[in-house]
Amino acid sequence: FYWGWWIAWCPFVGMFIGKISKGRTIREFVNGTISAPMIYSFLWMAVFGGSGIMMERHAAAENLCCNSDADLITIDPAVDYSTFDLNTLTPTNGAWCNSGTCNTCAVSILVRFANQGMTSAAFANNLMHTQNMEGGELGDFTQIEYFTKKAESGFYEGRKLVRLSCLTAASEQMWFYLMDGYYDIGGFMVVFSLIGLVLYFITSSDSGSLVIDCISANGDPEPPVPQRVFWALTEGAAATALLVAGGTESLTNLQTISIVAGLPYTFVICFMCIALWRACAVSAGDLDPNEGLWNESYFEFCTTTDLKVIGRFLKNLVVGPHISAKAAVICWGQKPWLVYVYCALAYGTMVLFVAFHLVEIGIEGAWAIGWLFYLVFVVVMTAFRVAVREQRAILGSAIEDFLAELFCYASCSNQIEMEMDQLQPTEKSLPA
Repeated sequence: FYWGWWIAWCPFVGMFIGKISKGRTIREFVNGTISAPMIYSFLWMAVFGGSGIMMERHAAAENLCCNSDADLITIDPAVDYSTFDLNTLTPTNGAWCNSGTCNTCAVSILVRFANQGMTSAAFANNLMHTQNMEGGELGDFTQIEYFTKKAESGFYEGRKLVRLSCLTAASEQMWFYLMDGYYDIGGFMVVFSLIGLVLYFITSSDSGSLVIDCISANGDPEPPVPQRVFWALTEGAAATALLVAGGTESLTNLQTISIVAGLPYTFVICFMCIALWRACAVSAGDLDPNEGLWNESYFEFCTTTDLKVIGRFLKNLVVGPHISAKAAVICWGQKPWLVYVYCALAYGTMVLFVAFHLVEIGIEGAWAIGWLFYLVFVVVMTAFRVAVREQRAILGSAIEDFLAELFCYASCSNQIEMEMDQLQPTEKSLPA
């Protein structure tokens, strides 16, 4: 849900970027905020992602492995492991292997430590540090020393090799182990990375506090500095409190809530893109903003206190498809009885949309089929709206009509109803 995360950030990021981009052309803005970051991100992922994949492959070739499976090696506190020799290990050595069989990961681990001169007693003591002796649990092969070594030959000679896939539970460690593998500059790269992360969070917090400060100051572009400091400290205190109270899980839950809150903005952003295009067309003189308008605003129902408008909207939640179908039949110059055919198609798909969501109670995944029928419903309603809009010479496009019907078909029916008295039958046939 990377898109949902960014949509949730739109009010914050949009205001900040708009503030620092004042005076630039649209081309400069697009190149600076989309093209350049996209190219940089692509290069970053290609270079460091490729390095991580290469290290993973070399580590696998060196038989480094990670496995938290409890069926690898048996550690018995009652056994004196000083009498065993790691060098005599075989894949079926019952002294070490649970149920008499070791898998290839266990074998490679024991052989490598034997080649390093480690005694069996030392290995057993080392492994028992991760063992719950009272519960009789077996050793856990997720410690870093089991999948890390210094390469002795090949491309990574002299560099630290790490099986990065072993760090899925702590993915942030992958980056630091990758940086640490760059010969003698590994330590510097780790510190440099930390500095970069700190600067990233500081600048993000600074821009965030600026936006919040502007909003709380009624849009003042230059709010008081003490107020900005207050918001910066408040953001830091809130994040600290969440981490202390619930750890990273609480912060993850907050991020999830932010993503869910950003979902409704998905539809709003679609309309914003169209509005931006039209604003540019008006600014260039290619479009007259006072011509080709609907008799009623799309959002009239939620911006008025007129009970008649609100009542008409509520009515069209039920009878909207019938009104739209009737208007389309007039525009297409077709026989009146076809209204009932189109209504059956529209209402039928809507009923199926609801029905499959109810079937979801007993059949998992039925909701997806339900949404498919809703899209069919939206396409049918879009055809009705296109017919009315084209006859009335109203500005718009089929894509705009589709988005409008997708978001709120009742509002579209409100607009169509207000145009009914001015519709005239034509010879135009139903579009393919």
